[in-house]
Amino acid sequence: MESPSRSNRQVNKKRAIDHIEQEIDLVCNDLEQFIAAVHNKSWINFVKAAVKDVGQEGVLISPFHSMSAASLKWTLLHLNQIVFTETNKCKLGIHAVRVLDFNKRDGGLVSVCCLCKGSSKEVEEIYVEDIIADYSLIKTNIHAMYEEFKDSVIDHRWNLYNVKDWELSAPNMEKGCFDLIDIGQVFEMQLEEDPHVVVLATVMRNHHGLLCVRFGGKYTRMIHMLNTCCHHKGWTEKQKDEKLLRPNVDLIVGLEEDISNMLEPVTHLVFLNNDVMKHRLQRGAVLVYLNHDRNRFYFAHVVPTEDECPFYFHLCIGKEFVLHPNTNKPAFFHIYHEQLFAWSLIRKEPVRCHLPDEFEIYPNDTNKYEDEIDIYINYFTRYYKALVSEGVGPQDEYRQHINSLDAGRIKAIKKGLKTLKFVEILLPTPDGYSQLHAAEVVRVSMNLLTLKVPGRKGIIYVHPFDSNVYHFGACVDVSKNKSDRDFVLSY
Repeated sequence: MESPSRSNRQVNKKRAIDHIEQEIDLVCNDLEQFIAAVHNKSWINFVKAAVKDVGQEGVLISPFHSMSAASLKWTLLHLNQIVFTETNKCKLGIHAVRVLDFNKRDGGLVSVCCLCKGSSKEVEEIYVEDIIADYSLIKTNIHAMYEEFKDSVIDHRWNLYNVKDWELSAPNMEKGCFDLIDIGQVFEMQLEEDPHVVVLATVMRNHHGLLCVRFGGKYTRMIHMLNTCCHHKGWTEKQKDEKLLRPNVDLIVGLEEDISNMLEPVTHLVFLNNDVMKHRLQRGAVLVYLNHDRNRFYFAHVVPTEDECPFYFHLCIGKEFVLHPNTNKPAFFHIYHEQLFAWSLIRKEPVRCHLPDEFEIYPNDTNKYEDEIDIYINYFTRYYKALVSEGVGPQDEYRQHINSLDAGRIKAIKKGLKTLKFVEILLPTPDGYSQLHAAEVVRVSMNLLTLKVPGRKGIIYVHPFDSNVYHFGACVDVSKNKSDRDFVLSY
């Protein structure tokens, strides 16, 4: 006979799920305020006709979309990662290997080298399935393994894989990451306006990883699952436990606390790579900022946050803070923010980087400086004189990816980029939400896309690796009927 307490829990969970279903209907009724319908089938057909004879390829477009669609195993695996595999070559039958390379095609071969004592460090190939995902097996042999591998592993201890995560992932290794997020599940989300504030967000729609979420009982937002603001439930408490290594954050649960606590959390596995890195930028460091409307570049410099957080910082253009449009308070930036560029990249593009609005140079200084960057540094950061030449914005991850490729592959990518004619882009709206737009590519380079968005005056700029840029048709299903729960991309 079923216990009363278990029966009550089931009733309460059903009520919570019913409530979420009602919330979904409310959100979907108003979905057009968040998502434009310009990416529907007529848009797809128009693009197909326009590129019929040439086709288009943009290998480096839609990184978030590609990564969220990839199998979970590729989220868990990293270059230089130390993993354990079974082998007949070593006396323990288990050996530690370092991941040198892997190919998502060709059956998923992984190139590794052995770290055992006395090994020749020869490169061998394994499959992801060969990696041990049994924590009990590792635990049984841990002392003998430590003596065998300690000299090699200790140097790479931060790259040692988490066996428990692999064990939890085993049933879903071949699933796309976005398939692991269900409607009604909850996760913790930092607010872009102030990443020190965390809310409990409920998934209302899942469009191949582009999520429509609700929080605080009444607020709705579009955010991608791989955005650095998205984390598993319990992430905030972990930051407090490791406060010297983590951002200082507080969870503001909101009005849906009682309901959300009854619902299933999104698995932490899909958020494993979402943490922000420390920026290591000093006060006054000068970089290039792409404004909120994405149509104008400015010189700007770094200003620490009030709590001198090593993960986030503010920007000033001249003497004025860059403000967030939703709050009219200083905006927060992290090292890979989409609107940040290194001057070394922008100076190669046919765009102008502006000095602060209303700025006037002293008459005697008119011919004193060769470049406007020198004017900015002398007038606004003369005591620091630090120029950020690399390591900021989405292009840094892009640069690392490019540098790992051979010359032939880079040449092929450049050739493919020249055929890129249409994309879709998620842009902010005046009321603080985001809207998906069709866009025509006016100019393309390895470091910058110049786009024309129908209905908008002028042009906008984005980096090819910007997480808000998608292949045409990537999110075609976001305007489906609210009763259609099968989010299969087809056109």
